[in-house]
Amino acid sequence: MEFRAAFIGTGRVAWTLGDAFVDVGYFIHFASNRTEEPLKKFAEEFMVDEISTNIKDISKFASKFQVCIIAVPDSAIKEVADTLAGLPLNFKTTLFMHLSGSKTSAELASLKKMGAMTGSFHIPQSFPSRKAIRLWDLPVCIEASSVKAEKMMLQFAKRLKLKPICIKPELKIYYHLAAVFASNFFPVIIADSMKMFEKAGGKEKDYFKIFTPIIATTIQNIIENGPENSVSGVISRKDFGTLQEHLNALSYDGSSQEQLLTYIRLSEETAKMLGINLKIVPNKTEEEGK
Repeated sequence: MEFRAAFIGTGRVAWTLGDAFVDVGYFIHFASNRTEEPLKKFAEEFMVDEISTNIKDISKFASKFQVCIIAVPDSAIKEVADTLAGLPLNFKTTLFMHLSGSKTSAELASLKKMGAMTGSFHIPQSFPSRKAIRLWDLPVCIEASSVKAEKMMLQFAKRLKLKPICIKPELKIYYHLAAVFASNFFPVIIADSMKMFEKAGGKEKDYFKIFTPIIATTIQNIIENGPENSVSGVISRKDFGTLQEHLNALSYDGSSQEQLLTYIRLSEETAKMLGINLKIVPNKTEEEGK
């Protein structure tokens, strides 16, 4: 089945999806964006037939598309949906889907009331710029308000060579939390590691020259063996003497109090994962029960 699409929003994710759509033979018939310059660039790049900075102009081309991609910030999804619901569109034959990782199809409730198929289509990947990235073999989280909508979204995923997982609306927030823990917090740990390296006399420009191998190896070990089988270092060896030295150093340095709290929290969680009953106190660190 060949699809024509409409895009509301032409930001970073829209550029990647637009590229993927065109690559597999889909056509983008209409695109809208609040600002004109990025809209024109999007239209030129993906040979969009019709564009407008006024979202309501989509109604002029209602018969020309079967799917509407709402690629706007999370806070604007409901507003866009409500605006679209008030227009003369072919709701019963059109799929409306947004791209948020945390929001569900409930944001599109006004469209569903009009008889439209609705859902969310989230690719757990970072999109740092408007430069399109290849989607082949990437996962996609599909959450739909109906069986019909889910079936249609699965067709999109298959055509785009994505690997879909279907999640119930009420459970989607936990999927998003999983993505946050996997991605958003890791850079903070690396930033703290860099601060410790600088305290040791190292230079920021040399950090990745030294620590890239251990970072890359750790990630690969986690992927291949699971987190519980990828821990090395003082806790896995029950080297509580060295652990206490770490705590002392962080405690005595007034500028490292945030890192101290992080170190304690992560040490205790690491020990718990390994089945070690670790108790951390200011002046003495030992395994509980001894």
